[in-house]
Amino acid sequence: MSWRQTTLAVPPSLVDVCSQTSGVLDAIPAEQEQALQRLTALGERAGWRRHPLGALAQPHSMLRAQWEAWLAQGWALTVTPFQHRVALRPGTLSAPNAIKALIAKLRDQDDPLRPSGPLFAIGWMVAARSHDELASRLQPLCQALPLPDWCAVLRRLQAQNDPMQQPKTPTSPHWSPRQPLIWDPLRQARRVSGSVLGTIESLASDAATPLAKLARLAEKKAAHLAQEQAVITDLQAAIAGTLWRWQGHGEVESLASELERSLPDDHTSCATVASLLLSPAPLTFWQELTP
Repeated sequence: MSWRQTTLAVPPSLVDVCSQTSGVLDAIPAEQEQALQRLTALGERAGWRRHPLGALAQPHSMLRAQWEAWLAQGWALTVTPFQHRVALRPGTLSAPNAIKALIAKLRDQDDPLRPSGPLFAIGWMVAARSHDELASRLQPLCQALPLPDWCAVLRRLQAQNDPMQQPKTPTSPHWSPRQPLIWDPLRQARRVSGSVLGTIESLASDAATPLAKLARLAEKKAAHLAQEQAVITDLQAAIAGTLWRWQGHGEVESLASELERSLPDDHTSCATVASLLLSPAPLTFWQELTP
């Protein structure tokens, strides 16, 4: 087929979906009003009982607010042996020098993104005497705690240790990963048509009795709870690894001073990655993850 110039047009498939469903959708408001009137008339004679487990669940209804409070916003700062002007020699960074780099950045007043105010702080560090040892220590940690900078260091170390797997540079342009080819106006059309078709499917499902629907809903809920429990079990089993941990609280300058007092004297480690998390809110989850 040869190339030809064309103009954008409304897809007939979208028009077809809207035209086929308009007759049913237009009748919904009047039918809903009549159904609401019938339910209102029956409401005075109906007795509604709570779920048998409702009273047991009531005291735990505030757990979501507690969980949401753990999702703190803040800043993350990482130093690695491969960062420019951080390591004394490329690929070499001792634990004391890694901490000194974090301290220097905390005191960098020329950075417009420098945090301010009272902050909660957590520091994580992995120190090793060789790149191989650092890779072996990062391997379980990056599975349980996949910090982007730590994962990047692990990938680089693994590539260095296995030069046979060095990828060749592809020619330009580059293929993007496989992904849904959904942009506007298809995204908007999909949203609108999906809502319309969902209403039609809901009306068409009245062939099943309410008892059958409740039975299917109970099966889905049981399967969902079992799946979530399996996910939690797998998550707990995947949490492993060893690292150095530090925590503090205060202004940025006081945090830098606390870090300075925590400097170790051991310079035998030559491969170190360290991260510092700062937030105005307590970092409860991360503190409990690394007690």
